[in-house]
Formats: sequence, structure tokens, C-alpha cells
Amino acid sequence: MRSILRSNDIRELVRIYDYPEARDMPHGLIERTEAWDYNGIKSNVQHILLDGIYISQRRQSQTRDFILETEHDFPFLKMQFEMHGHSDFVRSKHGSFDLTIDAGRHQLFFFPEVKGQLTYPRFQDRNTLEIILAVSFLKRLFNNNLDILKHFGAGIEKNQPVFAANSCMPITPEMFLVISQIRQCTYTGLFRKVYIESKVVELLLMQIEQSDTYGEQAKSALQKSDVEKFHYLKELIADNPYKPYSLAQLSEIGGINNFKLKKGFRQLFGKTVFGYITEVRMQKARELIMQGEKSIAEIAYLSGYKNPQHFTVAFKKQFDCLPSNLKP
Repeated sequence: MRSILRSNDIRELVRIYDYPEARDMPHGLIERTEAWDYNGIKSNVQHILLDGIYISQRRQSQTRDFILETEHDFPFLKMQFEMHGHSDFVRSKHGSFDLTIDAGRHQLFFFPEVKGQLTYPRFQDRNTLEIILAVSFLKRLFNNNLDILKHFGAGIEKNQPVFAANSCMPITPEMFLVISQIRQCTYTGLFRKVYIESKVVELLLMQIEQSDTYGEQAKSALQKSDVEKFHYLKELIADNPYKPYSLAQLSEIGGINNFKLKKGFRQLFGKTVFGYITEVRMQKARELIMQGEKSIAEIAYLSGYKNPQHFTVAFKKQFDCLPSNLKP
């Protein structure tokens, strides 16, 4: 298991993390601290590695935008808590989703493949707790019954990218307490290992419990009539993937104002209107390419791209293969 973080503009900043096996951990855990200061970016990270649990407690400040190319060569299951600061991930490879986590919020997610760009905005100090879990640890924890985790467990079993909740959730006072307990643990040796592991499990259960209700709370915050309109518009887009709808047109069709459409659609479905339109068109384009009845240039034009090259770039980003690779 290896993670690589690389800055394109700071040559010295390349971080490669290899995660050890349990047999290589004395007392069941390994700890190390790293600190660095490059070109206005300061970071102090405490790493705690247990069997199937990899914790990073990060404090970071920057006077410039901090951009990292990131890649993980293993299925990426992560609990991320942004106590302060902001994290923005944009994927460059199929197998993950774009993800933004604002200050005071958290997310539990699974990405089968990770390759993309992380951005941390200037003048925003970061204080985070990031916990990577091995899928084997999660399965062991739930006795190989991931069905108990509903859609999240199903995504892991199908090796598909999935969020525990459609949008990032607020960090509760109870979560802050457990995070503090992890950071201030004074036990040593095996006692430290057992204590930290129990707190990670406690934090994980809090995330799962909150995600079970958070999606429903988001829906209940919308009026029932609006929810029905959003579902109608979603089906309309899916049934007419090549119709060049504008937000104004969809607002008029749905009988809902532009602002509410943008905010409510993302709140309900976890993606923007145009993000969903692109997703539907790319899925349809994939089907047409595999049927082999139309040229890639024709399919690109149908998908809203005047330049086939631009379509090819977008298609590769979505499916991690060239359109020509799928032609029969």
C-alpha cells in the first residue's frame, strides 16, 4: 500500500508513504512525526499506524495556495475531519469523485482508485484528523457483513466510489471530544494501541449513525413538492440526454426558481445539475461507442462537444480509457 503526494512547483516536496503490515509493528503500532517549511507553507503531521488503521493528525498554514498531485495504489477508505481549513480534491481518473470538505465538516468515503489534485487555499490554516482504513479492517469489524452499512457497504462490495452521505456533515461536539481524546492519549505500548483503535471505531460509528439520518434531514429540509419536482427534472434529463437544457429552461419546466434549483438539486442528489447532465451524456456516449453505429466525432457532437479532442479528454477523465478503446 503506497500513497504519493507531489507538489508541481516545490521540487523538495515529494512525500511517499508506505503502510506496513501488522507483523512489522512493535507493540501493535508505529508513530512518527514530520515537519517542514517550504516557500510559505508550514506543516506538522503526527502519523499513527496500527493494523488496518492509518492516522494523520495535521496542523498546517500557508500564505499561498498549496496544490498537490496525489495518488494511492490501493482501495481508499477514509474518515476525514476538517476542524479548521478547507480541502478540495479534483479527480483526474475514474474511480473516485470530486470532494470538497469545508471547515467544521467531515466525510466518510470509499474510492477504489485515487489520482487527482488536492488544493488547500492560501491564508487558511488547517487542523485536521485523517484516518485511512483498510477495507479488510472494516470487514473484520462488521464480521464480513457490510450490508449493515446499506448503500455505503454496497458501494464497497461493488468496488464503486461512494460517500456515506450525499454532502459533508457537521462535526458534532461528541466527535470533537473523541478527536481530542485521540490526540491527548497518554497510554503507551499495547494500551495505547487498544485505546486509539477503540476511539477510531467510536468515531466511525458516529459517522455512520450521522450519515443514516443526515440524508433524510437534507430531504426533509426541502418541501415535499420541491423534492418531487427535482426527481421529475432528474428523470427528464436522463430521458433526454442530448437536449441542451439551460438552468432557466429547467427552472421554468419544474416551476422552481433558479437559485432553489441549483441548491436543492445538489442537496438532494449530491451533484450539480450540469454535473448530472454531463454524467448522463457520458454514460450514453459510452453505450453508443460500444454499439459501433456512429463515429466518435458524431457522438462528441451529440454530447455537446464541438471539438472531438475535448470530448476525448472528458471521456478519459470519466472512464479512464480512450473512446477508441471501446469501439467494437
